[in-house]
Amino acid sequence: MKSNSVIIYTGCYGLNDDILANIFLSKGAYAYLSFKGGVTWSFGDKVLEVIAKRLANGEDIVKIYKSLDKTLLKDPNSDATLGIRYRK
Repeated sequence: MKSNSVIIYTGCYGLNDDILANIFLSKGAYAYLSFKGGVTWSFGDKVLEVIAKRLANGEDIVKIYKSLDKTLLKDPNSDATLGIRYRK
């Protein structure tokens, strides 16, 4: 895995613990984003669209995450919350 890889898992429970994040980070990924809790597909897709566009413009994923509007950090229908783990 390339050291600048970004893993975006918009499915449910990807950050209920750090197991998946730690696996990807230990294999060289730069960052892992996912949700704690059961996220709805429509909300996950909305978040992914915003993040993908900004990544395509060359923005750093950590800066993107830290600057996301609060409405993109928590699914209003399920209360799932978006989180990030990254190598510092």
